[in-house]
Amino acid sequence: MTEMPEFPAPAPAPLSWLLRLLALVCVLLAMLGVVLPGLPPVLFTVMAGWAAARSWPGLYRWLWRAHIFGPMLRHWASGRRIRWRDKVSASIVLVAGAVIVLAVRIPAGARLSGLLVMVCVLAWVWYWPEPEA
Repeated sequence: MTEMPEFPAPAPAPLSWLLRLLALVCVLLAMLGVVLPGLPPVLFTVMAGWAAARSWPGLYRWLWRAHIFGPMLRHWASGRRIRWRDKVSASIVLVAGAVIVLAVRIPAGARLSGLLVMVCVLAWVWYWPEPEA
């Protein structure tokens, strides 16, 4: 198991509270992303880890040790790597979200924006290398 990285210098108090809020929102979105299409948990877990490391060490430790989120953070910390299974999972979730966006009657601009965001997230996820075996 990769060692938990050192915590960066804590953010000043007002920024710390904003980072805590961001970390909490990202954790909730990552949890939802495990079961809902369109929300890739890898992206939200990495964002939650980044914000928590700067503002909420207890939450970061919990994420690091969590069964679902821990491997994502550990691979990210060991060289910005995303597991193949997490890439595939994110792809399935985003394709399911795209199917829903295409099936639902929404304005064309909203549809295009949603699909563009999903494509960008997929490109981001697949850009990073996979961890070595």
